Amino acid sequence: MQPNIQTGPFIAFHDDAALQSKMLASVDAHVKADQIIQGEYGKFEDADTMKGFRGCFIGCTIHAHKNGDAKHFDSNEGVFEAYGFPAPLTRICEKIFEGVHKDHAPWFFKSVPNALNKGADLSLVHWEFLHWMVKDTLKKHGTAEVKKGCSKSVAVLRDLAKGIKVTRSRALTARKDAAAYAAAAAYAAAAAYAADADDAAYDAAAAAYAAAYAAAYAADADDAAYDAAAAAYAAAYA
Repeated sequence: MQPNIQTGPFIAFHDDAALQSKMLASVDAHVKADQIIQGEYGKFEDADTMKGFRGCFIGCTIHAHKNGDAKHFDSNEGVFEAYGFPAPLTRICEKIFEGVHKDHAPWFFKSVPNALNKGADLSLVHWEFLHWMVKDTLKKHGTAEVKKGCSKSVAVLRDLAKGIKVTRSRALTARKDAAAYAAAAAYAAAAAYAADADDAAYDAAAAAYAAAYAAAYAADADDAAYDAAAAAYAAAYA
């Protein structure tokens, strides 16, 4: 079966040793050539000759995989072809890449493919990450009320991280509960900022919203790939 970004399988480097070697060498070459930038998918100094390329996590991954022949550098599918990533995992990596200090961006770009074990199943990694992120943020910054309100959403993420199917009705119920507490946390955050206080309340609100959106999007079986990507992007942004 031909791998497909909508249905997978999502296997690191498509279990292809030659692809792994090619990508790791090409990624290293891009870093050494100072081609890694933030804020833009990809650009050429000379568009006619396609020389002088620089790009972001997604852009440089596609450029590395296509040996510089591609002109479109904003494609989830391009990263899938290179690494076997599902779309949500690509968007999470891109969001982290854009959020780190510019001096660390090349390191992150290189570290991701070097962390992959050829043949590893990547299909649940984005849900595992989101579950950890929301749970960790709530643990550090969430009030008892916010934690209680988000508990159903966190449970949904936990089940998704384990590959357990979640119904639409369960996800929407979790979202409703979390959204209410997220709103309360947002008001607390506003008060904290007004008093020039710590931003912990804001972090908790962001995690609460992330849990609510992730839970609601995750269970739409009609367009699972898109909804998973949207959920991942929303939570990663938060």
